[in-house]
Amino acid sequence: MILECFRQHQYKPLYPAFIARRCKLKRVQLPEFNEALRELQKSRELEKLPSGEFHILNIPGTIKGILKRTPRGSGFVLPEGAARDDKDAEYVIAPEDIGDAHTGDEVLIVPSTRNWRGRPRARILRILTRSRTQFVGTLIQRRGKFFVQLDGQQFPDPFPVDDISAKNGHAQDKVVVEMLKYPSAHHPGEVVITNIIGAHGDPGVDTQTIIHEFTLRTEFPADALDQAREQAILFEESSHADRTDLTHLTIVTIDPIDARDFDDAISLSKNEKGHWVLGVHVADVAHFAPPGSPLDNEAKLRGTSVYLPNLVIPMFPELLSNGLASLQAGKLRYAKTVFIEYDQAGRVVHTEFARSLINVTRRFAYEQVYQYLEKQGELADPPTPEIGQLLKDMYELAMLLRKRRYQRGMLELSLPEVKLVLNEENQVTGALAREHNYAHEMIEEFMVAANIAVAQKLFDLKIRFLRRTHAEPDAVKLLAYGDFVRSLGFELDQPQSKEALQALLVQAVGSPFERPIHYGLLRSMKQAEYSPKEIGHFALSAAHYCHFTSPIRRYPDLTVHRLIDAMILGKSQGKHGDSLEVLTKLGNHCSKTERNAERAERELKKIKMLALMKDKVGLTFPAFITGVERFGIFCELNEVPVEGLVPIDSLPHAHTWDHYAQEHSLISRRTGQILRLGEPIEVKIISVDERKRIMELELASIKTERTPAKSADQINTVHVDPTKKKSRSNPSSHELAPNHPFHKRKSDKNSTSGKPMSPGKDESQTKSKKKSKKKRKK
Repeated sequence: MILECFRQHQYKPLYPAFIARRCKLKRVQLPEFNEALRELQKSRELEKLPSGEFHILNIPGTIKGILKRTPRGSGFVLPEGAARDDKDAEYVIAPEDIGDAHTGDEVLIVPSTRNWRGRPRARILRILTRSRTQFVGTLIQRRGKFFVQLDGQQFPDPFPVDDISAKNGHAQDKVVVEMLKYPSAHHPGEVVITNIIGAHGDPGVDTQTIIHEFTLRTEFPADALDQAREQAILFEESSHADRTDLTHLTIVTIDPIDARDFDDAISLSKNEKGHWVLGVHVADVAHFAPPGSPLDNEAKLRGTSVYLPNLVIPMFPELLSNGLASLQAGKLRYAKTVFIEYDQAGRVVHTEFARSLINVTRRFAYEQVYQYLEKQGELADPPTPEIGQLLKDMYELAMLLRKRRYQRGMLELSLPEVKLVLNEENQVTGALAREHNYAHEMIEEFMVAANIAVAQKLFDLKIRFLRRTHAEPDAVKLLAYGDFVRSLGFELDQPQSKEALQALLVQAVGSPFERPIHYGLLRSMKQAEYSPKEIGHFALSAAHYCHFTSPIRRYPDLTVHRLIDAMILGKSQGKHGDSLEVLTKLGNHCSKTERNAERAERELKKIKMLALMKDKVGLTFPAFITGVERFGIFCELNEVPVEGLVPIDSLPHAHTWDHYAQEHSLISRRTGQILRLGEPIEVKIISVDERKRIMELELASIKTERTPAKSADQINTVHVDPTKKKSRSNPSSHELAPNHPFHKRKSDKNSTSGKPMSPGKDESQTKSKKKSKKKRKK
């Protein structure tokens, strides 16, 4: 009776008294009624809200999902469990069915029998959880009244605010507001100012804007700071006798030149069998932050360190992250060490783990190692012969491991990284491409090797742990990617074959299509996440993989270190690990904090770059296409990595462009011109809106030069069997591949059963067309 009552009132939670009245219960039945409510709570069919109301959790036919709202008031809901970029799984929500739900909210929807442009439609039944209630905006004044215009495109209308004098706010100040009531079709919404950040454009205001917008934790609680100081004193007074002493080993760190914390260090030697013995020594932060301690609680909340263009927000206080736990050269440090023994072919023979005491012999930057290996003797401070030989040995082993990983099916995407150049006021003055050379590859190989070794060991011992998983791409998406590749003039007969994908990626390197092919595969793959599920890592081609090498900046690594500790010390709690439920919840939290940190970094970069571009309106820049949608194309400038939108309405003959989602293309029916992912083009900046964080562009020209793709044996990277490689000449940008759907449409239109029409019919059609044109002119 209780559940039936809820099914008749699905749209809102109900108080017990209302339920009892609807069920027409007598007073003597109330004890039984209360017991039934408790049973329904235990079985997770009903949930009691803080208000005292109950709501039903599993309404038949409903779906949970995350809402993404558009500026026009409609929205899309991605169901729970679907891939984050799976647009085919999304439900369309009409403006009249969205209520006051907004982007990021977890909602409960009811699918509709109607469709929208062939896509499933639904209505929002209830908002389960709000994604956020804190926002950042700009204080504006109109006719003596103050309003707050929130940043971004989610809330186009400003919110009225009162009592500005109490906060000492002024027009154009950046402010933080708390959303008291979300706007809907029936209510304008209500906000209250909680903090004044500063005047728009002042140094540091953009960084503080992002910190508040993404609710990044910048201050550490007093008890966490006290614990860090206490651990520093204990470390100085400790005898370190319970550690394996590895201070006699030659150990080096290789990191970015501007690195502030040092998680990992490397040693390498050969044993009496002639086998390589690789030592990966990782900062033992777990020693200083026991489970449930103030340091651990704060690190878990943060989940990760945040790396903004001009600021690092660490997961641990700097006394640990940049001091006591950091593997600085010439200082005694605690580490977790994994020794991996390889035979001459690069196969793992044995692994061993230790709670160690190390002393890093020398610190290197990637650029120094590359310069030494490429041009020996040209360093201002050259390494000793012993360390110089160590670097050469590291290179030899790393390339051997890299070759074996490639043979196992690992996929490597060539996607350029860009570093912003900032002045003394932290304003962008330019951008530089981050160099990625074999010094980076050396460290990557050793870190991957350590992560795989740890994951394999925990799996062999049947210990549950938080893995770094990367699920296989959806087969339909890979088939669509094959169509996209063929439209560029390449062959991919087996999109689900890793060997075929590897050959394609290598073949594309150095060709004009390198960027679209690598970008396209990235968009076809799912996103990596933290989970206890045994689904492996697709891109790395590893059956078992976890994050172990960066516990200073990633909380999942810290959990793995504790399991290794328990394993070494023989503690009983390390036998099975946490329950699947606990690990799943923690994995979801860590995945969420990681994505939040990445979005914060991207948004701050965008703000800084838009500030640089605002005085360049009207200028033309070379760019490339980063996204193709029905409403236009997204482009990124080559000189400064800032993205803008070319609306489809601004394209020549706007009504003639057709969108081919699978091939990431827009094609003009009138001219045959193609705009597709990765295409090099030139764009003109039309406008820059810093508040909305958008830059509107206009198409200036499309580059048409094409050069044949390099064959696999022309590229100085991993060898691919040329007998497995198939390619053909690449069509120019204004031509269509012979099997392109646009050609099929034309042939369908002008032929019967695939046969060309007779010349007589063709002439008669031409004459009739000329007559109809004359009539229209008259």
